[in-house]
Amino acid sequence: MLTDTYTLSQPTLRGLISDLARPVEAATLALVRLDERLARSEPMLADGVRARAELFEAQALAHLSGELVSLEDLVLHDAGMNIRAPSTDVVRAARILDHRRRRAAGAHRPSDRRLRGAAARSGSTQAEEPGLWCILPPRLLARRA
Repeated sequence: MLTDTYTLSQPTLRGLISDLARPVEAATLALVRLDERLARSEPMLADGVRARAELFEAQALAHLSGELVSLEDLVLHDAGMNIRAPSTDVVRAARILDHRRRRAAGAHRPSDRRLRGAAARSGSTQAEEPGLWCILPPRLLARRA
């Protein structure tokens, strides 16, 4: 695949970055305000907004990988109410959605038993304090000491 490269001078690059800074800051502030409003709202409303956002994210991630997934099909497949047999794109988007939900629920984190084992192998006395020692393999832990 052929790619084009652009050579930009430093002033041009700084101008592009400064042009993008204001919209990025505005979007960041809007997301922070939304997050605060959700934190203060009723749990049922906040859960509904988060569930809807997860569906949009799964659809967008599937689109980025080249799959066209209808949001309605994804919602119906998630609810188990398919009108027709789901396409492979819908199934992949549903897998993305399930993966995001598992990560949000904390299922990707190692168990406490594994954390204590890693702490014992590293010789650490701080079993409750999370850090790099809980995810590094023992051979790399030996190098750090």
